[in-house]
Amino acid sequence: HGIVLGLGLVLPLTLITAGFMSGWGSHHMGGSSSDAGGLWLMGWSRDGGDLRVAHFFATHALHFVPALALVSTTVFGRNALWPVRAAALLFVGFVAYCFVEALLGQPFLGFID
Repeated sequence: HGIVLGLGLVLPLTLITAGFMSGWGSHHMGGSSSDAGGLWLMGWSRDGGDLRVAHFFATHALHFVPALALVSTTVFGRNALWPVRAAALLFVGFVAYCFVEALLGQPFLGFID
């Protein structure tokens, strides 16, 4: 069930985030328009919003949702579908949060310097 949900979420979430980023012409939303000094490893902006954060998590829903489903089956059993669906819904909310946070010009993990 987790794999099906993950596959089903990848396309719409990625199309929304990548489509907006493509239409905007940049992944920067406020802050400097340089990747220099970005968040370690990923290079995400630390002084403004970065649409690549939401795009990263949207694209990797195929990995995160099945992993959450695996944990759910361990905790709640194989036949409990509600935790998998709840985890998928929370993941969609997390991607939406990252997207809106970027649109508002807020850096992901802005508290890390």
